[in-house]
Amino acid sequence: MKTAKKATIVCIRCGQKNEGLLCSCGYWNVATDARLLSALTTLDKVQDEKVDRLDCGRWGYCFGGGIAKGTISLVGGYPGAGKSTLFLHIADVLQCNVLYLASEEKLIRIKQRADRLGLSRERQAAISAVRLTTGEVPELADVVKKHPMMMLDSVNMLTEDPTSAVKFCSMLSGLCERFGVTCLLTSHVTKGGDIAGFEALQHVVDWTGMLFPEENIRTLLVEKNRNGMAFCKQQYEMGARGLEIIGEESPGQFEEESE
Repeated sequence: MKTAKKATIVCIRCGQKNEGLLCSCGYWNVATDARLLSALTTLDKVQDEKVDRLDCGRWGYCFGGGIAKGTISLVGGYPGAGKSTLFLHIADVLQCNVLYLASEEKLIRIKQRADRLGLSRERQAAISAVRLTTGEVPELADVVKKHPMMMLDSVNMLTEDPTSAVKFCSMLSGLCERFGVTCLLTSHVTKGGDIAGFEALQHVVDWTGMLFPEENIRTLLVEKNRNGMAFCKQQYEMGARGLEIIGEESPGQFEEESE
């Protein structure tokens, strides 16, 4: 009979990893009564934090007027919905270096798409791309320091195991918080409309949106947003030059239309 494996816990005193609450340094990683009492505060004394955002023009509407720095956003959608195209449109208008992790397409395909969308040579020079193979989990700590924005396309091709996907995204979350890096991920959607077995990812990320295709129209619907409004949407028309924004709607507008 197999015994359940204990969760790995990082000691808050010495930083060692342990399978259990008792660290080898002798410290118990539990919240004592004294610690809880010393940390208690009333909500009126909690200071508000201003959300610092990456400006990406109208492409930032569904993110709350720009993508919140240091966060992870997950864009789900059927294959061919336009997720990769959307990423390049966003990368085109950002005023920072972008790290593009490609686990689905060859770099030549991404280059060709960038040319078709009209990305300038100068802007393409600010996008560093690398091809990843399935199962390859890269060490990102050093490279992300030079790239305020990181894009992974897609989580599914990097790993098909939901547990591994969650662990990887948790690692990305730590990097985002540590270095102030902002991350965009894509994930495929199943026929049932779920994020390809990765439902648990939605608890790890800060923003979740679904890109729905209908003929040449694409609709990005926000399902979760920790730093802005959820259930807003933006619509695009897919053409030879990629996506063209044709309108935005907020939840309030949905209610007015339904009456």
